[in-house]
Amino acid sequence: MEELNFGFEEKPLDQTTIQELDAMVKKCFELRAEYESLKDQASEKHGEYESMQAKVQNILEATGRLNHETPGAGKISLVTKYQVSFPKDADSAATFRQYLVDNGLDAMLTMNHQTLNGFYKSKLEELGDGADPTKVLPGIENPEARVTVSMRKGK
Repeated sequence: MEELNFGFEEKPLDQTTIQELDAMVKKCFELRAEYESLKDQASEKHGEYESMQAKVQNILEATGRLNHETPGAGKISLVTKYQVSFPKDADSAATFRQYLVDNGLDAMLTMNHQTLNGFYKSKLEELGDGADPTKVLPGIENPEARVTVSMRKGK
């Protein structure tokens, strides 16, 4: 990588000649063009990567597998994450509020969406594998399941 001064002489800014300024402006345009080209290439590769990842995910789901390890590459796993929302109807909201109060969690009555999802996740983990995701928190129903792909590079 070139030095940060890009081969230009370091001196006080007000002593830069017009020719040096012209050269620097040209270098700016060259660097921007190079950056844009690399950005386009990276975007294209990312699209290819996402497409291949989706293909692998579909194969794992179709074959009932949760993961697959390939020697020399790594392990790819399907991870199910749940996302919940605050209750929409008054009865469910009251049920959830009462649950928080009954369990001494009054401070959580004003929690945000991220805190709610973190709380839900911790309660789901406490219940262990095989827990019904719709029965984790009273008043919180219909969690949205999202299957994502996790990749771990092999050793």
